[in-house]
Amino acid sequence: MNDLLPMGAVVNRELVRLLRRPRALGLVGFVVVAAVTTVLSLYPDADMSPAALREASQHIFAAVTGVLFVSAVLLLPPVAASSLVLEREQDTYALLWLTLLGPWGIVISKALNAVGYYLLMACAVLPVMCISAFLIGVDVPLVVFAFLTVIATAVSSASIGVVCSAVGQSTTGAIFASYAVIFLVLVGYMLPLYIVRFVLSLLVPSTYEWLLLNVTDFLFFASPVSSLGTIISDPASVAGKFSAPITALVAQVAVAFGATAYAARILARPSEKRMYLNPIGVGREGNQARPLQRENAQQRSSPYALRDVPPPLPRAAVPQPRVVDIEYLYEAPLPLWPPVRDEVNPMFARELIQLRLDTRVTGPRAAILFLVGAVIFGTSFLIAVGTMSGGETLRLTQIWVNLGLFGAVVLAPVATSARWARERENETFDMLRMTTLTPREIVSGKALAAIRASYQFAVSLFVVSFPAAFGLLGGLDSIVLFVAGLPTVAVTLLECVAFCLLAGMGGERTPATMVAGITWLTLLHALPVLASLVIFNNKVPIYWSCFAAVVSPAIAFNLLPLASPGAVFVMVIMWLVSCGLHAANAYVLLRWAAARYAQFYAQAT
Repeated sequence: MNDLLPMGAVVNRELVRLLRRPRALGLVGFVVVAAVTTVLSLYPDADMSPAALREASQHIFAAVTGVLFVSAVLLLPPVAASSLVLEREQDTYALLWLTLLGPWGIVISKALNAVGYYLLMACAVLPVMCISAFLIGVDVPLVVFAFLTVIATAVSSASIGVVCSAVGQSTTGAIFASYAVIFLVLVGYMLPLYIVRFVLSLLVPSTYEWLLLNVTDFLFFASPVSSLGTIISDPASVAGKFSAPITALVAQVAVAFGATAYAARILARPSEKRMYLNPIGVGREGNQARPLQRENAQQRSSPYALRDVPPPLPRAAVPQPRVVDIEYLYEAPLPLWPPVRDEVNPMFARELIQLRLDTRVTGPRAAILFLVGAVIFGTSFLIAVGTMSGGETLRLTQIWVNLGLFGAVVLAPVATSARWARERENETFDMLRMTTLTPREIVSGKALAAIRASYQFAVSLFVVSFPAAFGLLGGLDSIVLFVAGLPTVAVTLLECVAFCLLAGMGGERTPATMVAGITWLTLLHALPVLASLVIFNNKVPIYWSCFAAVVSPAIAFNLLPLASPGAVFVMVIMWLVSCGLHAANAYVLLRWAAARYAQFYAQAT
């Protein structure tokens, strides 16, 4: 318990410093605006029947709960996963032990910093969520259960992020690992679970089949995704044999406790288990003060100690410098990377080297990537089997392209946020102006590196979800839809990179710029669509379709299969216009980023 006493001071310092920044207020306002806009877009009319009113109330409840859940899964991991890595990168990790905090205190304080900020957003959205309770069809206990499930998911996500931060050596790697582990914990285990259930159903006698079904159902409801889905879609099943909310709450609390214990075990290395003295000279246990724990004498010996310095060599034994000839230069070892060609942007070459260092595959990374890839492959295989059996090959191709769009929107902030933040964290931002590169060359080099990083992950998603490619066997329509999806993904990726590059230029920390990039990208793509729903209220579908198609190339692409035969030409024109406008917008954003960097350059000089 004494290890946890100084925890309040650490939480107070870091959390208050986080809440005093304007970006924190902006993120809270974004979540509230998204929730309010969602409610307004789905709010029922006065002339609705009770059945329609009940359905609208459930839609509002599902949408607001989804906003809170997605915010917990997307916004918390960068903050938690960078908590301990930044301490190492800033050389302040050793100072944490001077605060008299034990391993448990350090882990809990870092997790509370992230969860406390999220609780502010959740409490701000809670009144909006309670609106559905005043309508017909949603009970108050369901709202309470859903809110507690989301909070438990936030706590478990923060704990997993702290574990990845304790293990990781770089900020970007820890954030990627936290997203992958959270994906596996939330939904990744369901596919292996049902595979094991199918195999065991063939081996286990029918007498014990009830036990197998109950265990698999319990593990299924342990995921907050399935629990919230059950609460929203089938509220009557909440009072079943395995209550979905209680099961998810217990499971997420267990995950949070296990992750916290594992992170504390990682931090409690033998060289860091020191015994400190309090100011009055009394030890932590008993009334007698104990001396500090000392290292072994052999460990304290330094190779640079005076007693270890060998006697100086005689003058004749000192090696003389040899004349370096041309042949000896050719025998010198080459660097780990090839030299930069004249036609290549030097900033792009520099960022590409850093990208290779950040994406090197180690043992833990290979294990996490294999598990995530196996889950995505299995899920896409099941989706392909389900859609092919129903003859919906066009829908399978649409799902495949949407997976690439999702990867572009999510991975672009992760790949772009570290471009400027790393320069400030390493104190090399001002050194860029000492080069002979122009602001446009610097911005374009960083943009190309971010596109390269996002492109690699997007292609990896396409390859891992290869079973969805069987939708191309459906005919010419599927092939044309897939060909139309490729430029849609490219334009969306380019615009996301340009926007995040501009928004992250003023950021000083990688997680803050990453969270801001994800938030503003969501605002850029989702808020105009919700606003169009509020304005037109689905009464003029053609106007809403045209407006939404221009706002987002992804929406224009998804509206192509839904168009009637007479409106296909119009929707294709709208899709082309949308892609052209957003490509031009990406170019304008990159020029704006170059002009803004030129202002930083002028202020520095």
